[in-house]
Amino acid sequence: MILVALLLFGAVGYVGAITFGEPDGDNHPHVGTLLFVQNGVGFFSCTGTLLSPKVMLTAGHCTEEFGNTNDITYVRFDEDTFEGIGDFATLQDWLDDSWMLAKKVIPHPQYDDFSAFPQTIDVGLVILRKPVSAKHTGCCRPKVCWRTYSRKQGIPQIGGRRWAMECRAF
Repeated sequence: MILVALLLFGAVGYVGAITFGEPDGDNHPHVGTLLFVQNGVGFFSCTGTLLSPKVMLTAGHCTEEFGNTNDITYVRFDEDTFEGIGDFATLQDWLDDSWMLAKKVIPHPQYDDFSAFPQTIDVGLVILRKPVSAKHTGCCRPKVCWRTYSRKQGIPQIGGRRWAMECRAF
């Protein structure tokens, strides 16, 4: 029983270690913050990564709850998410000035609020109304990767064959 408790604590401690990370300057300008309302409750917050100037990848639970897509979703790419909040008379004024209102959120069609755990397909997209500036999209060219057989030396052997990972931007 003690061993199980230690293993569980270790797993929870590790998961907690990647939550609420430290800002890293402009090292990841294509990563943004989402603020959203689900089923009349919120704001909740998640992060997402730009796949193109108008499309962000995020978690499915950040786009819907109980089969209902978000009531409203805002996106921002500033390192200090709450910068300027005290400069406005109302929260809505701040959101209108400093955040982008998303056009649409799309959960994966098979995402079902973790009902098929552990295979949750917890993936979603955020479609932006306007393209994001090049500052935020310059480093995020999605790539498709696949394994290829190679006769080159120095490629690790798997099952007696030499496999390499080949990636190409699209």
